[in-house]
Amino acid sequence: CIWCNSRNILKNPDLNVHKMSKEHLIKLCRFLAEWGVKGFCFAGGGEPFMHPDLAEVTEMLGEMGADSAFLTNGTLIKDQDIEVMVKYSRWIGVSIDTANRDNYALIKQTKPELFDRAVENLRKLVEARNRAGSTLEISYKYLIHPDNASYIYEAVKLAKDIGVDYVHIRPAAAENVLGSIDFHLKFPLDSINEQMQKSFELEDENFRVFGIRHKFSPSMNLKRNFSRCLAPPLLINCGPDGHVYLCVDHRGKRQFSIGTHY
Repeated sequence: CIWCNSRNILKNPDLNVHKMSKEHLIKLCRFLAEWGVKGFCFAGGGEPFMHPDLAEVTEMLGEMGADSAFLTNGTLIKDQDIEVMVKYSRWIGVSIDTANRDNYALIKQTKPELFDRAVENLRKLVEARNRAGSTLEISYKYLIHPDNASYIYEAVKLAKDIGVDYVHIRPAAAENVLGSIDFHLKFPLDSINEQMQKSFELEDENFRVFGIRHKFSPSMNLKRNFSRCLAPPLLINCGPDGHVYLCVDHRGKRQFSIGTHY
């Protein structure tokens, strides 16, 4: 994606070649579950469903009483994954970020037909969840960038038609697009605010729209108005490179590694 927050990893040949083995992934997750961890989020800055053993690990964790969650672009989800997620997972966020094929190809820098695949997989996931009476919560995720800011309302209508529970909308971080916190993206604020207001009017008891603004300035650029972060003691970030990172936003930066899990 044009706002990728793992650009430093993808461009570094020492970092972008790693994948956890099945044996290690199972061993690590089993240890953490036995240790008392109750929730596992399989996420990226990459695509978790690239790992061929993710469904098996999710099932193992579910049988151990732990919840799983996923952040994904939705294009690689298989029927086996859907079956396991519906039975064992707490929530899934699918980052589609637009409402049509051409804009998808632009912002994702990929083939337009992958938009169709992501939407179809999302429909299949919702249908399977509804048939099973599962409590799995499904979210359509939308990062706003000047290049996709015209399609927010159309995406919310699509998400409601698909039958997801939530739409999560927030601005893309300029530092991930422009390479520095000193640069700002120029958002069409009037259009965005108008579309958001119309989107909120689509809410009902089964469908909610969340617009995340509290972490951003009035111009919709990221702000850091805190002196210390309280999150690191609450979670552990285990990377496929074997390092444990202090913060998810600093994965791949070895100066923020606090140890290894291999």
